[in-house]
Amino acid sequence: MFLYFIAETFISQYLLSMSSDKTIKPLLYGHRGLSTLAPENTLPSFQLCLEHNISGIELDVHICKTGECVVVHDSNLLRVSGENCLVEKLSLDEIKQLDVGSHKNASFKGTTIPLLQEVFELCGKNIMYDIELKPSFFNDKALCKATYKIIKDYKMEYNSSISSFSPLALKNMEKIGHWTFQDAIIFSHEKHVPFFLRNGFGKHLCSCTYLKPEFKQINEKFMENAKQDKYKVVSWVVDDLKDAKKMVNFGVDGVISNNPLLLKKTGLFR
Repeated sequence: MFLYFIAETFISQYLLSMSSDKTIKPLLYGHRGLSTLAPENTLPSFQLCLEHNISGIELDVHICKTGECVVVHDSNLLRVSGENCLVEKLSLDEIKQLDVGSHKNASFKGTTIPLLQEVFELCGKNIMYDIELKPSFFNDKALCKATYKIIKDYKMEYNSSISSFSPLALKNMEKIGHWTFQDAIIFSHEKHVPFFLRNGFGKHLCSCTYLKPEFKQINEKFMENAKQDKYKVVSWVVDDLKDAKKMVNFGVDGVISNNPLLLKKTGLFR
């Protein structure tokens, strides 16, 4: 058991060192899958990332009323299902009755919200996962525990990074997961982000290893400070080729895009 632990630790550190090596191209993540062609955060969207050899997927997890981790962005499901209801107030059976594909295209009618384990079963270890925690005010520990258990059960510790706008959720995840995972504080200048967290101050409230800013906040000085403090940087959401090339030139470790196919054609990404 001890030798197994040493081997796993060595492999993990080797992979991390590769991501900071400037001879290695940045990772490319599909934002909620390949959401330009399929409904966001659904199995068809993630399947397309696999088929097009996109190196990673970014996805969002909530915990529903019955305690399962479901992959969906909004707490209110009106935008994707047409039903004005909250994830946290619905059982898994109720959630699975919702159609979240028709709003994208009639051909996706009947597509449902997946469980996190269904995503792992589909994609396996063929892809990297950026799992964004979407806690409500009262359930961040329950969400962290459920997410940790699924990642552990599927042995996805070294394929997964955890991210959140909430430094408290990250701190809980770090404790629950015994600092097993790479994790990232997300931030931007959007109004819904508390003022004191808009420039990444949340990094001081947890022990994150990544910074995950909106790409507009990244410049040479930002990257200089991040690298000096030994943070890796993943930028979001980058859909324009000019912006993508700028991020690569700045030396980011990863880019999240709504249109990863366009960016992949540049040859700038893994």
